[in-house]
Amino acid sequence: MLNKLSIKAKLLLLAGVPITALVCMTLLLTMNMVQDLRDVQRSQMLGELVVKIGEVAHELQKERGMSAGFLSSKGSKFADRLPIQREASDVAIDQLQQNIVHVKTTYLGEHYRSRLEELQNLFIALQNWRPLITELKMQPPASFRLYSDLIGNLLEIAARTGNQLQDAAIARLTHAKTGLLFLKERNGQERAVLSGAFGAGRISSDDYDVFLGLLIDQSNYIRITDTFATPEQRTLLTTQLNQPIVKEIEKIEQMVKTAGAGAALNYPAVTWFDQITAKIDLLHTVEQRFSQDIIDTNNAQSESAQTTLTISLTVIGMILFLTLWLGIRIVGGIVAQIGGEPAFAAQIAHAIAEGKLDNIIPVRTGDQQSLLRQCTICKTNCVSVLTQIGKLRLKVCAFKMHWIKHQQM
Repeated sequence: MLNKLSIKAKLLLLAGVPITALVCMTLLLTMNMVQDLRDVQRSQMLGELVVKIGEVAHELQKERGMSAGFLSSKGSKFADRLPIQREASDVAIDQLQQNIVHVKTTYLGEHYRSRLEELQNLFIALQNWRPLITELKMQPPASFRLYSDLIGNLLEIAARTGNQLQDAAIARLTHAKTGLLFLKERNGQERAVLSGAFGAGRISSDDYDVFLGLLIDQSNYIRITDTFATPEQRTLLTTQLNQPIVKEIEKIEQMVKTAGAGAALNYPAVTWFDQITAKIDLLHTVEQRFSQDIIDTNNAQSESAQTTLTISLTVIGMILFLTLWLGIRIVGGIVAQIGGEPAFAAQIAHAIAEGKLDNIIPVRTGDQQSLLRQCTICKTNCVSVLTQIGKLRLKVCAFKMHWIKHQQM
């Protein structure tokens, strides 16, 4: 089969095989790089989701604390601040829901996806129980539990987000932020528990046990956050936890521990709320830094993936073009040097060698260097020589005839 191909086709086939292989490798490499870019973009969306979850949890934690103080004081505390805080929570919830819409759930685990879908029902339930709090138809423990369950669902989604990420660096930052979110949540629960206790003037045995457990949890989540945080993040967290307001909170906590369950607590609930809110705001500052680190890392990886894809495709495209151009030029040069197919040129050469000089040799216009052109010149020279020989032979014959006649005379 190959023998039936022209030399030009054979040369093009010789160059075409590696070019085809290079094209296939290019397509495979491009598909992998595009998939990597999609993974980065998916990580970017999930990272932004964790950031929005943190904002919602932050606002709901404040709403929970105000609700606890409002219910425990029979509506005398936080009545003016609670509606404003609910509006802030709703704004954060709307932003989270808008973010969820842009998340492609196809690539997410089934359990993670179901958690996201369940959030809508939980937010609807939030709107249903708020009027009960406003009308003082809900007990403080029930309010605390409902808010804590909702926030717990949010934090579980944040914690499970790391399992959906392909990149270890982003997963580490996400786990660090999740640990910080749980730390803030335990501080938020403490705010709600003691807001209710100070509003009521004493702390029940159950709430006292919860309070002690929250202090232990806070220590544990500080260690977890330190485990995943970068050195810069650990430094920032340590700095914020050493602020004077944090030391003041520790004194109040020690006062409650010393008083014990059932003892009278003579401390303003609003003052406590504002003080521990200041501490939580410090943690929120750390959280915002953690969030920005996630966003910056995602953006850097996205830009790097896009740049790598662009440069790779450009370089590969140039290589393909150059290879194809050189192949065509080389094949064209070889064919041009021959002037046609080598087999045809060989036939012409054999014909000339055998003395067949009547063959018509096709030569391209302007061709001065090809093998067929040289065969044409050779044929022309041979014809010229033979013509001269023929003329010389006639002259010799004529001279011979003249000589014979001269001798006979």
